[in-house]
Amino acid sequence: MENWLHHLLDWLPEGKTYLGLILIISLFESLPIFGLLVPGSSLVVLAGFLIVQGKGAFIPLIAACTLGAIMGDIISYWLGARIGPQLMRKKSFRKRRPLLKRAEAFFSQHGGKSLFFARFLGPLRGI
Repeated sequence: MENWLHHLLDWLPEGKTYLGLILIISLFESLPIFGLLVPGSSLVVLAGFLIVQGKGAFIPLIAACTLGAIMGDIISYWLGARIGPQLMRKKSFRKRRPLLKRAEAFFSQHGGKSLFFARFLGPLRGI
């Protein structure tokens, strides 16, 4: 194995700290704005590769990724429900009201499909 990969494996935390880090990465990937900045999918795939190299176990990794993504989705929903209406009343958003109405119509018509595909398209996930 490459020398740099050995250094990476030595640098990474072990056990619950490692899984907590994976959970946080999955959580932040699901949050609006942060999801654009955190390459969560790539990091989770890297974590899967690291399992083959002896870093962690498959089932706990899947559980941490899933729990982080669900928590991120719940926080995103809560932020949208709580802060969204206040943001829409701001002057900068009032100019885009027609675009918002079109988006609401789209989600009303294609709600389930749009949620499914947004799960796999990072920039759209926060919307």
